[in-house]
Amino acid sequence: MSVARILFIEPDPVISARFGPMLEDQQYDVDWADGGAGTMALLPARHFDLVLLDHRPPGMDGCELCRSIRKINDTIPLMMLAPAGMKAMMEAFAAGADDYLPLPMDGRELVARIRVLIKRALPAERKYNLLKIGDIVLDNDSKEVCKGGKRVPVTASEFLLLEYMMKNKNRIVTREELAAGAWKEWRRNKPGSLSLHMNNLRKKLKDDHSPHLLYTVSGKGYLLAEN
Repeated sequence: MSVARILFIEPDPVISARFGPMLEDQQYDVDWADGGAGTMALLPARHFDLVLLDHRPPGMDGCELCRSIRKINDTIPLMMLAPAGMKAMMEAFAAGADDYLPLPMDGRELVARIRVLIKRALPAERKYNLLKIGDIVLDNDSKEVCKGGKRVPVTASEFLLLEYMMKNKNRIVTREELAAGAWKEWRRNKPGSLSLHMNNLRKKLKDDHSPHLLYTVSGKGYLLAEN
């Protein structure tokens, strides 16, 4: 499961310097272009999950560039950044923008709108096959786990255990239920197997940048807690 990649078309280095680190902190990969030529070179060459387009790329109008992007890709989510006002907003939507954010913009609103646009663009089956708790995302299609946008290498057994815990988050799951629900059988010949896999899984999901989520509840079982 790849991290979402954003193409940010922004000629102003001050804005790039301000919002670039903010987006990277949110675990987005950001490629930068300062105008039409760079954009037209990057779009066909790489996959992007979202385009952020400033209204003032050098050498052409932002709406003109938006229409050019739509000729190459008419499905990619695209947000226009332009001065506040009904006229600018209507021009952006008419050119093919999916969303419009008035300048000057607030970074928190920018991140929130990005999340909505990317999520909205996911096919229905992809939305269904993703499980998420905190910054942990489990992808049932690719059988991959990511934490904080980075892939976590898990074994097949660990994947099944985590999937069951995520489907039963915020409640204590007994060892017997977990083994039967995740593995479809209780591994009587390996009494320490479940504990070993859960300990390994906990270590792989633990880091210094986000809250701990997976707990052993003494004498009862395991808990995957959202808070």
